[in-house]
Amino acid sequence: MPRFDELLLLTDERFFGLLDLGGEELGAVGAAVAGGDFEAARSALVHYYQQLADTPLGRLPPMDERTDAPLTPDGEEALKHQISNWGQTVQLPEQIPWLRPELSHPSRGDYHVVSVLNEHGLMRRLVDAYRETGNSRYARHAIDLVCDWLRTCTPFPRDPSAYNDRTAVWYNPAHSTRVANWTYAFYALRHCSVWTDDERITLLKAIFREQELKRDNYQGNPNHIINQLLGFVRFGTWWPEFEVAQRWASEALEKLRLGLDDFYYPDGAYVELCYMHGDMVEAYRLAREHGYPIAADFAEQLAHTFDFPLYAMHPRGSYPPWNDSGGRCREAEPLPERMGWLVGLGAEFTGRDDLRYVDSWGREGQPPAHTSHYFPYAGMFFMRSDWTPQARYLAFDGGRNLGGYQHPHMDQLSFILAAYGHTLVTDTGYGGPWHGRWRQEYYVATPGHNAIAVDGQWQAQYPEAHPEENRRWNTRPMIGNLWSVSPGLVARGISPEPIAGNRWLSDESFDYARSAYDQGFTRDPQSQVTERLQVVHERRVLFLKPDYWIITDILEGDGGEYEFEAYFHFAAAAEAEVGDGRVALRHLEAELQLVPLCVQPIEMRIVCGQREPIQGWLPDDWGTHQPAPTGIVSSKVQLPLTLHTVLFPAPVGQMPAVEVGFFGEGDDPAIEVVVEGRRDLYRANRDSSDEYRVGEWDFAGETAAIRLD
Repeated sequence: MPRFDELLLLTDERFFGLLDLGGEELGAVGAAVAGGDFEAARSALVHYYQQLADTPLGRLPPMDERTDAPLTPDGEEALKHQISNWGQTVQLPEQIPWLRPELSHPSRGDYHVVSVLNEHGLMRRLVDAYRETGNSRYARHAIDLVCDWLRTCTPFPRDPSAYNDRTAVWYNPAHSTRVANWTYAFYALRHCSVWTDDERITLLKAIFREQELKRDNYQGNPNHIINQLLGFVRFGTWWPEFEVAQRWASEALEKLRLGLDDFYYPDGAYVELCYMHGDMVEAYRLAREHGYPIAADFAEQLAHTFDFPLYAMHPRGSYPPWNDSGGRCREAEPLPERMGWLVGLGAEFTGRDDLRYVDSWGREGQPPAHTSHYFPYAGMFFMRSDWTPQARYLAFDGGRNLGGYQHPHMDQLSFILAAYGHTLVTDTGYGGPWHGRWRQEYYVATPGHNAIAVDGQWQAQYPEAHPEENRRWNTRPMIGNLWSVSPGLVARGISPEPIAGNRWLSDESFDYARSAYDQGFTRDPQSQVTERLQVVHERRVLFLKPDYWIITDILEGDGGEYEFEAYFHFAAAAEAEVGDGRVALRHLEAELQLVPLCVQPIEMRIVCGQREPIQGWLPDDWGTHQPAPTGIVSSKVQLPLTLHTVLFPAPVGQMPAVEVGFFGEGDDPAIEVVVEGRRDLYRANRDSSDEYRVGEWDFAGETAAIRLD
């Protein structure tokens, strides 16, 4: 096997100069290097690793090798080059197209197949099969894959961003996982008879060069930064023989601590809402285990970030599918023993009673101080009746459509509603492929969310408050001086203070939230705000505990006539029909009455599985889609417009009679909700400075609610 020194840009002389040869453990290596005998140095270094009883990855003793050892189904699939990509099996040819494997799977025409393949999970499966059976065929093919990759993808670029068709090869998550898989392969196969010393040293060189590459170059978003910095902490613990390893790990930990300020709002929410808690926790634990210096407040700051998932979690344990995050609820299955994931990780890491309580479904710990919560920097509102899996729950997005990141959706003012163990109003969430029409025109765009489109135009990103800071941030070296320019401005540049204009009130009888989108409507994401349709959408959400919600949408503009569509996305398995001025919805064991009310005439319809324009779908898997009913309330109206929507959930078969109508006269009257003889009066005033009368009561302010028993 060729040594690939020229392709790796790493000669023996430089490579052995990177090792800490001053200690007794590498004494034989140091003696050979001092004598200029690099062949002996190679053998001595391999012997050093082979004689380790415990590796940084645990005990991986020699295998009893047999060429006729039993086979494993997964190992045989790996030998045939079959990989799984987002639940789909991809058959790759004998000569693997490392640079453009998406050509073998055109329905996934994006980075995912490239990224998955270049993570070298295929190689890891072969290593696992060898460790399970001792069959050396698996080990031999594993190193053959590495050699083929090095021939195809090296020399390592000095600037990954300039590699064009190879960009996905150096995609940050693929790099990080590739280094982890190569490290596992090195330790797991260090005794294997079908690997040569030259191949082992080549793999060591490749691992170091991968990490060095990321030290000197950077691409990506906050998710990627955190993941890459964890990679440097791992490198320090996996490869302590390199002189730079501990220094890199220590510097990465320092940057991760700064990341808790730069990438998390003061209220604990993560800027992308796609959570990286696992990477942060792993880095902290590795630091403690290996004695690396770490900031005294690292653990405290990290513990604070678990407040957001604590209050955000769906009553049955899934994370809301906002931006490119969230998981499907296990709604048709029994509850697991524990909620797990972010809440479980937080309970394990912090030991906090409130996280333990929610994670254990109330069997341990103590309940959180309150059920409903607002995160004023992120702009996220969470309303719930209690902490049981049957809770009535609504998550309302009053944050900003952030520019400068990979995962923002045009979904401000969207919401998710669950009750009695099931999701009733959902969000389309994480759908693909990355650069396809489905994503750009639906999953990311406003029609894929529970928001409003105006004249066929959609929400757009907020302009970046500090574009120059973002530009410099994206070009700084990973370890050297990343974050050295104005820490905190990058991630919080859009809202370095609590979001102005949002409002939150909460007590035992009600929750009230208000937010507005005022950046204009457009189909051109690159347009300036002044070039967009100048309509402001304000949404108010009132939770009359513990029963139901009233959502009020106010559209204001220049007074002209506009056509609007308000979207309500329902679960794929839900049954929805329009009748009697409302949408009646049933999903498994829960029902919902959705009753819109407007002074101006409105229309209601259900769309499911529509392709032109795309509407009425949820992701089935990455790049595939399943029909799902979507309620649409629409009209062509004169602005200003006020649209009220009453959302009343109940267990199946227990829906009471819900009567909704106007109370009073005029162009902006109050509404009346009557449920089993109980009357609620509600008024949303467009101008909060005006005084108005509801029945026999006088009010001043933006919203009033009166319950008459």
